[in-house]
Amino acid sequence: MGSGVNSLVPITAEAESALLELQYRKRLRVLIPDISDIPDRSRVAAVLFKAVGLPPSEFRQMNASQLLPFVEQAIEAMAPAAPKAATPAPVAKPIGRPRKDTPRATVNARMIDEMQRNPESANWSCRKWAERLKCVKRSVEKTAAWKMILKTRAANKDAQKSRSQKRYDD
Repeated sequence: MGSGVNSLVPITAEAESALLELQYRKRLRVLIPDISDIPDRSRVAAVLFKAVGLPPSEFRQMNASQLLPFVEQAIEAMAPAAPKAATPAPVAKPIGRPRKDTPRATVNARMIDEMQRNPESANWSCRKWAERLKCVKRSVEKTAAWKMILKTRAANKDAQKSRSQKRYDD
């Protein structure tokens, strides 16, 4: 007689991948009833973008196992509204690119903060500011701090010019 212990047969990575693909296609049929046996990826991408906000650029890089959670969310999102329960449902996290939990300060505020910590930063170029603040150059150019830096540089240049003219006048 046997020992009564169930022995599980390990499955290969290929078999697991095939099972996930089948599960993915089965759930796609729930989401898109008239979809063919070989799903049209552009149609699936459009449905997932509309339902849960998954960008098509990210969709193209994903396989069935990565897409399955998004299909499940889309099915839930497109399901008819059920009567409200007595306890509120937990709030789902947004889909798409991850965002930082804490909002960043404005570019202007970050520039002022950096100049207070490092006075030499007032001599940085617009491009260097953008690199350091991880933003685009135009964002730096629009700030009041950058405009003040430019005015200060122009005033210093004028003062230097007038000092050099006084040397020649003497």
